[in-house]
Amino acid sequence: MGLTRVQISFIAALFCCVTSLAAADDSDVEQPAWSFEFKGGRYHPTLDGYSDYFGRTRTDELAVALARKVFRVFEVGVEAGRVHDKGVGTLPLNQTTGGTVTYDVYPVHAYLVLRGVFYENQWVVPYIGGGATREYYEQSVVGQSTAKGHADGSHTRAGVQFLLDRLSGSDAANLQSGFGIDNTYLFIEQQAVKAEVKSVKIDLGGKVYLLGLLFEF
Repeated sequence: MGLTRVQISFIAALFCCVTSLAAADDSDVEQPAWSFEFKGGRYHPTLDGYSDYFGRTRTDELAVALARKVFRVFEVGVEAGRVHDKGVGTLPLNQTTGGTVTYDVYPVHAYLVLRGVFYENQWVVPYIGGGATREYYEQSVVGQSTAKGHADGSHTRAGVQFLLDRLSGSDAANLQSGFGIDNTYLFIEQQAVKAEVKSVKIDLGGKVYLLGLLFEF
């Protein structure tokens, strides 16, 4: 799938920001090399007629992510999640009518993130990012056929992280000494995902609103 002008512009801007901010990184301070996060929230699918099959326009998503910090401001990561819903109606991908419909999607993202962190112990850290997406799906109707496979696409993400360490210095010190966790953040995030099943021209993407915890180590 070719890159759009918006995606090309985003990548170029990301590269320029990383180049300039990395030069200002404080190399004298020992900094975390990795981050791990877990999060959950609401997934709003773009799948046509979703509410007809499942009786609502959104469902839940849970996800985990692991990222390597190339620089303090720049991360490369992978994320895996699960979306699940159950309803009654028509199987969306093959138009089969039937009883209970079960819908499972497992999004996998490879992503780059640029964080607006300029000094250690910064309370609020905004970030933007994006990358490639593959969504594994399985949709079935009880007593009838099952449609499964995968859809490839892309996504963007943006959010704000809130440093929790200074709320309780003793807890932060215990996490660092006991588990090697340098910083803990509460964050909110929005993702916009586009992933098309090319054989039937159906977009399995959507918008995702997430709340989670991130640990730097």
